[in-house]
Amino acid sequence: MMGGYGFGMMGLYWFLSVLMLLAAIVLVIWAILRMKPFGSYGQHEPYDRAVEVLRERYARGEISREEYLERLEDLRKLSD
Repeated sequence: MMGGYGFGMMGLYWFLSVLMLLAAIVLVIWAILRMKPFGSYGQHEPYDRAVEVLRERYARGEISREEYLERLEDLRKLSD
C-alpha cells in the first residue's frame, strides 16, 4: 500500500491543466483581437475614410493647404 500518497500529485496536475486551458483561451481571444484593428468600429469608419480621402487629395495637390485644414476641421466638428 502507498498509504494515501498515490493521489498527492493529482491536485497539482489538475491545477496545471486548468492553467493551460485558461492560457489557451486567453491566446485565442488575443489572436482574435489582433486580427481586428482597434478603432475600426462602425461609427468611426466614415470619418476615417473621409480623412483618408482628404489627405490623398491634398497629397495629389488637388486642394490647397488652407482648404485641407478647413475641411479637416469641419470633419472633426462633425465627428464630435
